[in-house]
Amino acid sequence: MIIDLMKYQEKGSYTTITGEYLPEDIDYFQREIAIDGPFDVKVDVYADEDEFVFTGKLKGSYKLACTRCLEKFSYSVETDMEFIIEKKEIDDVAHVDLSDKLKENLILTIPSKAVCSPDCEGICSQCGQNLNEYSCDCEKDDIDPRLEKLGELYNQE
Repeated sequence: MIIDLMKYQEKGSYTTITGEYLPEDIDYFQREIAIDGPFDVKVDVYADEDEFVFTGKLKGSYKLACTRCLEKFSYSVETDMEFIIEKKEIDDVAHVDLSDKLKENLILTIPSKAVCSPDCEGICSQCGQNLNEYSCDCEKDDIDPRLEKLGELYNQE
């Protein structure tokens, strides 16, 4: 998203900019985040002595894989953002690219454990069946062999 700040260089200048930001798909810690469509951006820009201060909102959605059932689902995002760009970092004030800053704020919205719904059943650890779609006849009382000794200790009491 490229904006023009030529008119707003003087200290105390203020403007609101709205637009759309369409990032490329994000590869974040070996998780592919597929972008559904453009994100709505509303940014208030305030010019200070040596920097531009940006505050605003980023709204849209992207696709994630559920950590329980591995199915893709759409995850809606509406986040506040705040960042600063120093004037000396800007080569051309008429063409200020906010894409990197917007992408950083978008990455911060990615949940560490994304779940398609609170009541997601996940997949069966025995046969791999998605338990949201069908149930299976696998034995559910499987005990991790590393913890089996703890179970014996518990049963002694």
